[in-house]
Amino acid sequence: MSFPTGSIAEVDRTPFSNPAKARLPYPMQIGSGAFDLLPGLTDSGHRGAYSWGGQARGEIRLDENHARYRQGNE
Repeated sequence: MSFPTGSIAEVDRTPFSNPAKARLPYPMQIGSGAFDLLPGLTDSGHRGAYSWGGQARGEIRLDENHARYRQGNE
């Protein structure tokens, strides 16, 4: 479970806003601003001197943030 602790209103100078600061796009924000479910699955094994493993993880967005924006699931 991910809690909405990261900021979604970060601003900085970009090549398009220079010299003024502009709100950064959502992929560059620290958080999603909403509660997210983070399911995952891990598997591993070994045989003799060899071992292997794999992991899959996703992000399921449960609601919108205070800006009425909802990031997509991953």
